[in-house]
Order: sequence, then structure tokens, then C-alpha cells
Amino acid sequence: TSSQIALKLNPKSSASHNLLGNLLMSKREFNEAEEHLKLSAADPLFTDNFKSKTALGIIEYRRGNLSKAELHLQRAIGANPTSACDAYYYLGQVFLIQGKVDSAITQLERGSHKQCSMNPETLLSLGDAYARQKKFDAARKELVFIQANFPDTEYAQRAVDKLKYLP
Repeated sequence: TSSQIALKLNPKSSASHNLLGNLLMSKREFNEAEEHLKLSAADPLFTDNFKSKTALGIIEYRRGNLSKAELHLQRAIGANPTSACDAYYYLGQVFLIQGKVDSAITQLERGSHKQCSMNPETLLSLGDAYARQKKFDAARKELVFIQANFPDTEYAQRAVDKLKYLP
């Protein structure tokens, strides 16, 4: 791949390590991905190191290691709170699994509006979290928003399905 070629040319390139790590993660080759992501995450001069930290958190989330996932995701958010949208989403998922619904809502709210360009997956999770807290009007608002802003998508259909079960 081009990231492997780039690493041969410049083995210290954090950007290339990040790219290759994310590619390997998407292929579920977690151990190898982790090696590259740890290198780029540890580079204080790599301005996108929050992406590597997020990817490390996602790997731990997918492995079921929620406490490690939480740690990496918190570090990603700390490194770049404005742009760590995926970290907010996955941290929200960690908290939902742990039953910490209020904390999940906080993270999902941060990852769903403003700087994060309204990811429909995050909005669906936020709607679910609101419903768990019996905040049905807030849940309905998120689900209707998805339906209106992402029409003719799987997300809109999922939102419609969820709306049917809200009181």
C-alpha cells in the first residue's frame, strides 16, 4: 500500500503509521494495527495524534476491553476536543454498555452537533440514550431530525422504526 511505501521512505512518519494502523484496523488486524498506532499516538509533534488515540480506543472497544477503550478515547478527546468526534461517539457507546447513561448522553451530545457535523449514527445512539432516561421528547427530536436530514437512508428507516416504540 502507499502507506507501507511511505514508511519505507520515512520510517518515522507518524502520518504514515497512523494511516497504515487505521487500514489494518479496518481489516481487523488489531495487533499489527496497534503497533503502528501506538507510534503515531505517542508523537507530540504529530498534530493528528488524536486520530491514532481514537483508533486505539476503537480497537479496545471491539476487543471488549472497555476500561482500556475509555482510557484511549479520553486521551484522544484531551488531545483535540474540537475534532475528536469519533472518540466522543465510541466513549458514549462504552458508557452505554456500562450503564452510565448520563455520561453517555454527555459524550454523544458533544459528538453529535456543532463541530462534528451531525453523524446520524451518533444521533441514533443519542436518541436511544434519551429514551433509556425516559426523556422521550428529546429522543423524538433526535429521531425526527435524522428522518428529516438523512431521508432515504438506512438511518432514516431506523429512526422511523424507533419512533414507533416511543410513548
